[in-house]
Amino acid sequence: MINKISELRIPGWLKSIANNPETASFPLKSILKNSLYYPVCGFDGEPVKSLAGNIFSFIYTDDKNTKQGFLEKVNKNNKYCKFENYSPVLIKEIFRDEVVPDNWTSTVNLIGDKELWEWYKRDNLQDFFGYWSVWKRNPSAQPD
Repeated sequence: MINKISELRIPGWLKSIANNPETASFPLKSILKNSLYYPVCGFDGEPVKSLAGNIFSFIYTDDKNTKQGFLEKVNKNNKYCKFENYSPVLIKEIFRDEVVPDNWTSTVNLIGDKELWEWYKRDNLQDFFGYWSVWKRNPSAQPD
């Protein structure tokens, strides 16, 4: 935690999930409030290590992982997943309709941008996936 940034109290929605993860529903608006968005992140745990306590919601995205590879790394918490001092409380798949408003469509003109269109065709967007996870710091973890 960075001491120069004010420490936040754990939000109520997060406490309720930690107490009862089996029945947790995906709280999109709560998660997006005061979150850190980290695109092309791989499994870099540095933001969590540095900002946990100042921020409680980290949104990681990376289009270079497969669904199977992601689950193997996260569930086994292996050396490629840089969250060795944390354990998952909840790992739950989320679907497009949980994060994209009804009837929303992209306004990006893929046809007019040849490079973007080639990327879109190459990386079949149907393979994209999403997981929501809630983690807790292991009590036996040494201070960072």
